[in-house]
Amino acid sequence: MKNEFRLANKKDIDNILSIFFSAVENMKNLGINQWDELYPNEDVIRNDIENNKMYILTINDTPVATIVMNEEHDKEYNDLNWKYDFKEASGKVSIIHRVCVDPNIQGKGIGKKIVMLGEEELIKQGYCAIRLDAFSQNPFALKLYSCLNYLYVGDVQFRKGKFHCFEKKL
Repeated sequence: MKNEFRLANKKDIDNILSIFFSAVENMKNLGINQWDELYPNEDVIRNDIENNKMYILTINDTPVATIVMNEEHDKEYNDLNWKYDFKEASGKVSIIHRVCVDPNIQGKGIGKKIVMLGEEELIKQGYCAIRLDAFSQNPFALKLYSCLNYLYVGDVQFRKGKFHCFEKKL
């Protein structure tokens, strides 16, 4: 089985959209009301790809998971007490968004693998820390980030409810 971590490209869009649509449906079935038809939508995903911010993990050349890494964050992040602030230092802080694993292969460590590969890529790019938010009612995401030693820093409120915010020094 051949695995590859790489930037997503326009040729991947149909497979990526399929992963997200399946994940939304799967989360609804599990009672996790995190994503819907409004977010993340096709425009958001296309924008991630066009701006070279979405990475994918492939198995045998087929995308099975996504992660978006950039420096964009919602204004709600400004009120949190982040531990790692590198504004005065030479390092940069990245934000992780839209980690998504094809529901057909969830539970096999793919989520953990793509986040760890994302961390390695960010280190190569000179980032010193990562921040993210995870839906407070998504036990799978919360377990993933806890397992990977992300530190809880507080909560923010978005359209779908409360999100826990985490960070990690690289």
